[in-house]
Amino acid sequence: MAFGDICKVIDCNKFVTKKRGALCEQHRYRWEKFKSFDEPLKIKHELPSGIVKICNIHGNLNKEQVHISERKGSNFPQIRCYQCYLITQRKSKKKSTVEKKEENSVKRKAYYLRTIEKQHALNRKRRFGVTIEQYQKLLQEQNHVCGICLQPESAKRNGKIKNLCVDHCHASEKNGVMKIRGLLCSRCNVAFGYYKESIVIHQNAIKYAKKYID
Repeated sequence: MAFGDICKVIDCNKFVTKKRGALCEQHRYRWEKFKSFDEPLKIKHELPSGIVKICNIHGNLNKEQVHISERKGSNFPQIRCYQCYLITQRKSKKKSTVEKKEENSVKRKAYYLRTIEKQHALNRKRRFGVTIEQYQKLLQEQNHVCGICLQPESAKRNGKIKNLCVDHCHASEKNGVMKIRGLLCSRCNVAFGYYKESIVIHQNAIKYAKKYID
């Protein structure tokens, strides 16, 4: 027999499912499992009066002791032991929204702490062209303190002390050449930018401080 022929079982009009077979899928399955082409008989166990199910754990159950699913389909409704159903529901119960948020928050924080230094290094390389080795060299030359106030960085991000900022010349950046001057803390870096990197403004600030500040 060839693939596409009719099954060899009498009164069966289904097609053969294998190229070198002579049986359809249904009869091939019956022969492999039951060694017979006939439909296997389903043995129905008679339950005692008033009993709708026998649980392997909780024994005989009446209608009040079972859970009947409301799903629709060929295999539904299902009758299950109510105690076993509760145990299954507790195991598969989804986490509450609050628990999910707390768990995701912990995961995000852990991932941030694992990757933050790498991300900062990549950002410095992309923004200023400063590699990790060059940044570490600048830190050693400045003894890990700000180039202006001579104090270590005190600003925090997500509970962790930030790295010193890379100070560069904006005029050289516009000309296509990035000139790195040094490392500054967050406050000095912002203040230096507000003074427009002007020596005249800084000198005026010094004169003002000497005049009005004891």
